[in-house]
Amino acid sequence: MRGLPLGAVREVGDLAATPSPVWARYRRTIGIRDGNPYFCAGLLLMDCERLRAEDAARRLIEDTARCARELTPDFFSATDQVVLNRVFQGRILPLPARYGMTGAMLRLRPREPIVIRHYMGHYEKPWCNVAWNRTWPPYLRFLLRTPWRGEAARFVLGHLWGLVWSVQTKNGHTRAFLFGLRVFKRAARRPAQTKESLP
Repeated sequence: MRGLPLGAVREVGDLAATPSPVWARYRRTIGIRDGNPYFCAGLLLMDCERLRAEDAARRLIEDTARCARELTPDFFSATDQVVLNRVFQGRILPLPARYGMTGAMLRLRPREPIVIRHYMGHYEKPWCNVAWNRTWPPYLRFLLRTPWRGEAARFVLGHLWGLVWSVQTKNGHTRAFLFGLRVFKRAARRPAQTKESLP
């Protein structure tokens, strides 16, 4: 790994010919210096000996606490990824995109071969039953080859029902979909606090 602690695939925002202003602001806000790539934490190649020698665990925990104090939830939602990029910036070996291909990368590089498919984001997960989800057929093919193949019928029925009606909660909002069209969006209800749940 050329003396570097980590190897990872660059995040799709970094792969665009001209990064968007939103992406540039995100990088600046979380503390990534110009010229240092930002990586996806979906797949990590690790030099464990080097990480131990550098006391990486302590540094990552300390930076996680620092980020929790200094960054708003909008900029600290990808918690592990933000911290890894901050602590090891400039010292991560870029891996080819085919080792962590996301849906956004496929749209950017449709001819890129795939070795590892990274289902990133809530609605891209194969088990997310919404009408526009196109990732479930390959997932089903592989599911049928595993010891959990008995779950295949329930998985297909759940997805078919999701084509008609689904309710998803993400980023503090609940959304309902009928035949793939959003029929409402509202702030998600927070569970009522009890005496036991109060700090």
